[in-house]
Amino acid sequence: MKKVLVCKEKDARETRVSLIPDDIKKLTSMGFEFKVVAGAGLKSGFNDEAYRTAGAQIVKTEEEAYDSSEIIVRIMKPESIKGIKKDTLHLSSPKDGRSVISNIFGWLCCSLKCGSKTS
Repeated sequence: MKKVLVCKEKDARETRVSLIPDDIKKLTSMGFEFKVVAGAGLKSGFNDEAYRTAGAQIVKTEEEAYDSSEIIVRIMKPESIKGIKKDTLHLSSPKDGRSVISNIFGWLCCSLKCGSKTS
């Protein structure tokens, strides 16, 4: 599993992004491939060019990248799982301090309580 999709948050109040360009640059050097939805990092101060420079491909919508993604990351849970292929690993971290890790239609579906935040 090395093909990762970074989603743009759909909630207008959400200003976080699941991965920043520095993360993508480090993980790309480890063999991961990234697609980032256009505008995903804007509210966090990262434009699409910063993600391109870090090694990511920019896509117009998350739906167009679902089929080629093995891991999907976002902050908030998805509005729908329509179009996400079976056995895709989905990671999200909603505002309530919980991390949600789920394998769509697969065997893994759990929630972890985060004990502390790092800066």
